[in-house]
Amino acid sequence: ADLRGAYLMGADLRGAYLMGADLRGAYLGGDIKIHSLIARVTRVIESYEFLAFRTENEGYVVVAGCRGPLTPEEYRAHVAKNYQGTPKAAETLAILDFIEARAKAEGE
Repeated sequence: ADLRGAYLMGADLRGAYLMGADLRGAYLGGDIKIHSLIARVTRVIESYEFLAFRTENEGYVVVAGCRGPLTPEEYRAHVAKNYQGTPKAAETLAILDFIEARAKAEGE
């Protein structure tokens, strides 16, 4: 799909197949513009879709459910504040670990 420059703030991307989609310049909100999709992971608890995007400024952000775009650090802070020590937190943190590993591997 060609989503270059698409306005995706608030878009419901559940079930969307974005691998290979051209997302360059797509807008997520604030000053965040997408370069490419890094990963898509579904959390079993509550069936949340986690989408990780590389941004045009060489960083990356995570969008999940109604959260985001957030950096992995911001998402970890959200988990610690709202559901630390729960199975939901453990699964979410494992997903963030995976996303960070994918981003690092893709950047090498």
